[in-house]
Amino acid sequence: DQKLIPNIKRALDTARAAEVPIIHVTTRHKQDKSNWPDVRKRYDKIWCLEGTDEVDIVDELEPLPTESVVVKQRYSAFFDTDLHEVLRSRGVRTLIVAGYAIDVCVRMTVMDAYNRDYGLYILSDCVEGWREDTSAALEHVRVLSHASILTTDELGSVFEEEPRT
Repeated sequence: DQKLIPNIKRALDTARAAEVPIIHVTTRHKQDKSNWPDVRKRYDKIWCLEGTDEVDIVDELEPLPTESVVVKQRYSAFFDTDLHEVLRSRGVRTLIVAGYAIDVCVRMTVMDAYNRDYGLYILSDCVEGWREDTSAALEHVRVLSHASILTTDELGSVFEEEPRT
């Protein structure tokens, strides 16, 4: 969404200036359906199909060479990926989450992070709902995960208060 891109870009710039680890997550389904959810294999289409523009990270949010990219095939960035291992290898204990959609992928990722005992922040101006109202979905995720909610403008203060993990 065009509303999210400038806000996420500002969040990335703030995190880069604070020299915290940044990990980008993207979804990529293979043309041969080998990594599609079984319940979707009977269909001809799926979101984020390799070879389409849907899998490209937008230019404004392009990862730097020092930043990791995790490719996922399900709603959660933790499911069947090496995200947890990448985070642990870098000593990361707290996540700051942004992305689309707060009622689907972001929700599942945040809940999996909560179940793995990560501290959580969600950037309210860097998420949007797909089917659910954004504010209602954000509140639902906050209650379930005990995440702190903040805006991009408040992000810098987190890096002043939290250790760089």
